Amino acid sequence: MLRPESITLSLQCASGPVVLQNMNFANSQVFPWSVSGCADTELVIRYPGFELRQQWGGASGFIEFLHAFASGHRRYTPAEFPAQSQAMQQAGIEWLDVSYRQQGQEAVLKAFAEADKLNAQAEEIQAKIDAMQETAATGPETQAATGPAALPDRIITMCMGPARTVSQIVAEGPTALPEEETGDKAGATDTPAGAGAPSHKAPAPRKPTPPRPGGYAVQVGIFAHPDKVRATLEKADYAIQDDPITLRGNQYRNIRVTGYATREDAAAAAEEIGQLLNLKPVVVGGIP
Repeated sequence: MLRPESITLSLQCASGPVVLQNMNFANSQVFPWSVSGCADTELVIRYPGFELRQQWGGASGFIEFLHAFASGHRRYTPAEFPAQSQAMQQAGIEWLDVSYRQQGQEAVLKAFAEADKLNAQAEEIQAKIDAMQETAATGPETQAATGPAALPDRIITMCMGPARTVSQIVAEGPTALPEEETGDKAGATDTPAGAGAPSHKAPAPRKPTPPRPGGYAVQVGIFAHPDKVRATLEKADYAIQDDPITLRGNQYRNIRVTGYATREDAAAAAEEIGQLLNLKPVVVGGIP
């Protein structure tokens, strides 16, 4: 079976492209990926007279590549490259194995999954806020007759961390190290956050509370009026992290309970806090 001339994996980053090229011998490369500084990931397999290309687009493209090669290898067939299918068949290529051995990818994938979950929760919360604002805007005559609608005493956005937390989780995670290696198999190629409308009255200023040491924390929620929640948690002797956060120009307080060495301990605390406050907290990692 015809062997490729080269197999090249490239990651486009703000500091410049990161490239791992295989010329039919094993090679390795460190990929310093971050969600804010990197974009497309591309695999190019070169044969005499034609090329096979697969691209994973956007900042999450590198994550998709890691998932695609989670087992260490991937088999390609002519059906996956329609434009080059005839050239592959004429060259006698029925299938093609590409292998990458990864190191350090588990922490990156886990951190990205947590960030992706927080982003989804944030989008859901924002949709609810937008819906409530739209409803309020469609009834001005009713409000003029009866006065403005009563605002809730407190607003809770469940399980949503501030945007800076999402970027730090991914950008500061361990680097994945794909390593390309050769194979001897026949036909195998060389491997190369629910919410209510915001209150008009901002919460009283309060200095951020430093987190207690521990690798995990419980994200309680984001509140316009956190006094009752904070008092309840303090009375139950929880270590509270209280930070300011701005959403759509309004000031809120982001409440977390910190200081858990293991995810299991944090999960147990989240269940207790949920029962105490009638909320649904979640466990987050990456706490110093």
